[in-house]
Amino acid sequence: MRVLWSVSLLMFVGASSLLAQTQVSGGGVCAKPDPGYSIQATDRPGHIFTLGRYPCTWSKPFEIAGTKSKEGPDIISVEIQGNHGDWSEFYVDTTDTGDKGYYRFHGTATFKNGALQDLRGKWTLNGGTGKLKGIKGSGTCTGKGEADGGVSFECEGQYSALK
Repeated sequence: MRVLWSVSLLMFVGASSLLAQTQVSGGGVCAKPDPGYSIQATDRPGHIFTLGRYPCTWSKPFEIAGTKSKEGPDIISVEIQGNHGDWSEFYVDTTDTGDKGYYRFHGTATFKNGALQDLRGKWTLNGGTGKLKGIKGSGTCTGKGEADGGVSFECEGQYSALK
């Protein structure tokens, strides 16, 4: 009887988690970094580390828990080896209601003559303030380098308000 009860409870919790997930999609642009840094590694040509603070805005915002993504600073670091890069970033989104969401991104990028061509990766949302407190989410993003040194991006995924 206890086993049946435990299995039933696990199935209920799993089903309610699936039902509580909401799909999101959106996109925008991050302007060139300010400040931006680049350091050549000393092992071989074309091995470079970059770090920048990119001001980002959403032209097609995520709609999460009654808020819309608006803008924020995106701190991005990239290790470039020739035409390949591995990137990580931390983004704090300020929504139209003033709430903040805390995002992390990781992925890969391709470069040509040192200029970003495209990127792809995964994102996670790990809470925030106000209506975004306790929110969890994840998904994927793609992007491309812009001529002015910025990046345009498109993201999709899902979030859950379960705490």
